[in-house]
Amino acid sequence: MNTRSALLVAAVAAAAACGAQPEAAPAPAPVPLGYSVPAVNPVMYSSQDTARINIEVQPGMSMDQTMGQNSTVRLSFAPDTTGGGLAVTATWVDFSAFMESSMMPRQEVGAEALAGDFELRVSPEGEVEQVSGPELPDEVQQLSMGGDNMFVDFFLRLPNRVVQPGESWSDTVRVDEENEGARSVNETVVTSTLRGDTTVAGRRLWVINSTKTTHVLVEGNMQGMDMRNELNGTINETSLWDPARRMLHSSSSTGSMTGVVSIPNAGMNDIPITVTNTRRITLVESTQAD
Repeated sequence: MNTRSALLVAAVAAAAACGAQPEAAPAPAPVPLGYSVPAVNPVMYSSQDTARINIEVQPGMSMDQTMGQNSTVRLSFAPDTTGGGLAVTATWVDFSAFMESSMMPRQEVGAEALAGDFELRVSPEGEVEQVSGPELPDEVQQLSMGGDNMFVDFFLRLPNRVVQPGESWSDTVRVDEENEGARSVNETVVTSTLRGDTTVAGRRLWVINSTKTTHVLVEGNMQGMDMRNELNGTINETSLWDPARRMLHSSSSTGSMTGVVSIPNAGMNDIPITVTNTRRITLVESTQAD
C-alpha cells in the first residue's frame, strides 16, 4: 500500500470513529412505588401535630380547644411470613401529648403511658393493621388523634406498581372502632399524584401530592352521656418518597373539617363544630446508616 492509499484509509477510519455514536447507557429499571423492607432498617421518625377545635356552645359563645403531640417512633421492618407484606415493630422512643381549652385546665400525657412494642402488619400498598400492643390508657385515647391505631399516618397509601410523573391513584381508608360503648367510624378517600422529583441533601426524592376527603362519625355513651359527633372535611398533604431506600422521607399536611356535635343530656343538639389540623412527619437522619 503506497503512502497516499495509507493516508486515505486512515482518514476514512478517523471519520468513521468521529461519526459513530457511543453506546447509550442502559436506562435504570423502573421502581415500583410500594412498600418492601427498606434499605435502612430500623427507621426513625419525628412527628408533630396540632388540632384546634371550635365549638359554638350557643350563638355568640364558643369554646376553643387545642390538642397536640410531639413524638419519635422507631419502626423495624421484616417480611411478614404469615401472608405477604411486612411485619413492623413500632416503639415510641419519645411521646408527649396535651389538651387544653378555655373551659378546662391543661392535661398532659408523657412517654410512660406508651411503654412497650406495637406489632403492625403493613401491605405493599401501605395499609396498616395493628396486630398487638399495649392497651392505650384512657388519657391517651382522649388526646391521641389516630384512634387505637396511632401509626396510620407514618405510611402512605401507594399503588405498588410503576408510576410515571403526572399519574394518579386513589384508595379508601376506613377505620371502624368500638370502645366502652362508643363507636367511631373514620372513612377517608385518598387521591394521590406523583408530581415529579426533587433533591434534598443530595438525595433524589419523589414528590407526591394527596387530597384526603374525610368523614368522621363518633356516637355512643361517653363518660355517662350520650353523644353524637359528625364531621366532614378535606386534608391536603405533600410527601417526599425515597425510591432508592424505599421509604417515606417526610410529609406535611393541613386540613379542616366542619360538622355538628350533640349531647342531649346536656341540652346540646346540633352544635356547630370546626376542626383545623396540621401534621408534620420527618425522617430522623442522624440515626440512619446507609
